[in-house]
Amino acid sequence: MKGTIKMENTNIQDQIDSINKKLDVILGEIELQSRHRREMDDLKDDLMRVGKDVYDTAVSELEEVHDHLQTGDMLHLGKKLLRNVRNITKTFEQFENIKDFLNDFTPISASYLLTL
Repeated sequence: MKGTIKMENTNIQDQIDSINKKLDVILGEIELQSRHRREMDDLKDDLMRVGKDVYDTAVSELEEVHDHLQTGDMLHLGKKLLRNVRNITKTFEQFENIKDFLNDFTPISASYLLTL
């Protein structure tokens, strides 16, 4: 009889240990979720501050030009830019090529001038 009670106590203790291990895993996950939530809250707060600063700056800057600019002007400029994306890209590529040429040509021209 004593052996049966001891065996039952051992089984109960094994079950309690198993439950404790499962609870530790659950508590670890809860802590991870809490940390993630705090990080997301911090990120949201930071983004709200940055967004507010951007908005305030945009309002301030646009107030300076609002007498000289109409909404239709911006729409017209936007459409024109979109229609000419390829041309603008080609122009930038040409500028890059000119810059590369000047970088390559500068040492050559300097040595040529020194020989004169």
